[in-house]
Amino acid sequence: MTNLDAVERNSGGQALKDEVLQKLEALAEESYKKFSSGLIPTISTDRILGVRIPDLRKMATLMLRDHPLELAEYFQILSEASQSNGCYQEEKLLWGILLSKVRLDDIDRMASYDNFVPAIDNWAVCDIACGSFPWVQKNPDLWLEFFQRYLQCQNEFEIRFGVVMILGNFIKDDTIDWVLDQLSKVNHPAYYVTMALGWTLAECYVRFPEKTEMLLANGSLPTPVQNKTIQKIRESNCVSRENKEHMKGYKR
Repeated sequence: MTNLDAVERNSGGQALKDEVLQKLEALAEESYKKFSSGLIPTISTDRILGVRIPDLRKMATLMLRDHPLELAEYFQILSEASQSNGCYQEEKLLWGILLSKVRLDDIDRMASYDNFVPAIDNWAVCDIACGSFPWVQKNPDLWLEFFQRYLQCQNEFEIRFGVVMILGNFIKDDTIDWVLDQLSKVNHPAYYVTMALGWTLAECYVRFPEKTEMLLANGSLPTPVQNKTIQKIRESNCVSRENKEHMKGYKR
């Protein structure tokens, strides 16, 4: 039996957490821990085990298959543990992966995210949890409103969560005007908010260059966001050399 085999069936949420943590510790690599620590300066090294993302995804697949009934209790236990800094980085990463894939109705999924998002304390947990999800597209208006709430928060990573979820799901013909309007209203000095906004607005430019350029031209973005957006546009392989040079004119 390998370290990625399913944990014992019929365990409760706490037993599941204990067994999952055991398997995470068995999968941990000291060299990968050191590598990860260098990329995530916002958390203590002793909260990182050093488990690779593909292994976490495999564990999530097995847990979804073998333990669907225990996951709600497992999530609640993780939420409580995170409030006292009792969660490892990999537990939070696994939590985010599971939440994006578990079968839940919209209301229960939103409640689960409302427990999860306050536990995010670094860009890696945030970005692994975010993506393009079919359950968003089944009820886009509801999820637009949900992610918009996070744009209005004061916590750095709660805002980033909202921005990156919008990036993954709503840069489209019928929502781009809303996206540009909402992102232009976010004014928070934190580094990882600025990075997320620049990244997302650069992607808006790739897909909707004229609309996004109008936003850059009207001067409504905070200067750090404006300049980070221009940087990301100029770094993109999807933007012509001519347009990259043109973007220099909007730098402040």
